[in-house]
Amino acid sequence: FLIATDANVQLDYYRCMPNLMMTELLSGRIVDVDLLHARTTGQDCQCSYHNGSIKQKPTRIDGILADAKTASAIMKVLPTERCPVPGHKPVTFTFNFKQSAQRVLKFVRLPPMIPAHLQKPQRDQIVKDVTEPYVAIWEKVLDNEASTADQLWDLWTWLAEETMLVLTMAPPPAVRTGICQLPLAPQELPRGRGTKKMLKTVELTPKRMTSSGLPCTAPTKEMSALLSALVPVMKWTARA
Repeated sequence: FLIATDANVQLDYYRCMPNLMMTELLSGRIVDVDLLHARTTGQDCQCSYHNGSIKQKPTRIDGILADAKTASAIMKVLPTERCPVPGHKPVTFTFNFKQSAQRVLKFVRLPPMIPAHLQKPQRDQIVKDVTEPYVAIWEKVLDNEASTADQLWDLWTWLAEETMLVLTMAPPPAVRTGICQLPLAPQELPRGRGTKKMLKTVELTPKRMTSSGLPCTAPTKEMSALLSALVPVMKWTARA
């Protein structure tokens, strides 16, 4: 996680922080990214705030807090001149999130199967007519010592799905015991429920910018447009 904060407390002085914030920082569960980058590069922290008074020094009440794994992806912390903010020093944090990318399994959802309005005797008869020709095949696979659980599962899920697809058809197709050949449902209907092809491996990365540095998600586009619109107002306060 990343928390961009105007904390209104000195991030350099733990005694000024709320107890929970101080505890999390001292335990390492939360990391001050600006401070981490400064210590690892030998540079000064970049975030600062100054109210313009000659009697007060700049304070570091702004910054980014993150978990240790996310903080370790920090690459650069640089001041940003293109976005003047009264009192606050705009800073750009650059992370390399490729090292934090995760490959996860995504479950593909097919449209729900909605059974046609059938009376129970009619529905039971259709299920019997559709499945009965495959009882012998099921028993043969079941009795074969070389059969695996995956083979049994594939046969069962295929037959169960085809039976459900037949039940969604109104009126149901005419089937007769002993000669029913699946599939009876149209070939174009999506299939594969319960099979491995319903699982796809995808890579999740917290990408927020294009290679040119422009925002590529709706929230960052909206924020960019808002900050651009406020630039003239920020310049008025700078002149004041």
